[in-house]
Amino acid sequence: MDGSEVGFFFFGLRGNLTEMGRQEPPPRLAAEVLAANNHTCCICRVQRKHVQLHHIDGNSSNSVPSNLAVVCLDDHSRVTGDEGLGRRFSPQEVTLFKVRWEAICAQADMDEDDDEDDEPEEPLESVFQTRLIRANEEYAFTFQMEEGQELICSLSADDYIDISICTARDYQRWLDGEDLMEYIGEEDVLHCDLPPFVAPRNGKFVVAIMNNSDEDVDVTVDIAIWAGGDEDEDDGR
Repeated sequence: MDGSEVGFFFFGLRGNLTEMGRQEPPPRLAAEVLAANNHTCCICRVQRKHVQLHHIDGNSSNSVPSNLAVVCLDDHSRVTGDEGLGRRFSPQEVTLFKVRWEAICAQADMDEDDDEDDEPEEPLESVFQTRLIRANEEYAFTFQMEEGQELICSLSADDYIDISICTARDYQRWLDGEDLMEYIGEEDVLHCDLPPFVAPRNGKFVVAIMNNSDEDVDVTVDIAIWAGGDEDEDDGR
């Protein structure tokens, strides 16, 4: 090395860490984060690519697990904006990529313990999307769900936002001026993981994002619909 600094660390296929400048995460912590991601980029999820640990908030001294994302060289340029083309990934998007991929890896490990021949469970439907919600406007994601199916939703925004889960009919009534009848909701949040919502019956359900401020807000949502549990279980609602 000639003393110049490059702000990331490489991890080869065997997991060897080579310092390229900046403050190095502790080896044990780095190994734990890499293992939690199956040594695979959390964005593209392509196996057997060289990966590196990226500090999501840009602070190389903040080496806590929640701030370390495993990314490949290709996607690192999209995270930092070094490629010069297109829209870079925001820290909120990288966080959601990380959380979603680590959950899939953890589930796959559990399934492998139960039966090595099982494939990781996949959602019936999923949405990962970043949208600009204009000032004093709203946007709705509508899903046709069967009784017992489960909706999981995470949200990150660059300003405070409201989120609700309700029926499509109640959402339309709210648009017509009535009070919103919701199952689950959060107000004035920058980031949230909503409690799992289980459909009480067959029908259309809405994840509604409401921007009640006078400023436009960038919002990233990660929504997945999963198969329900035992069919003989009664929700009772």
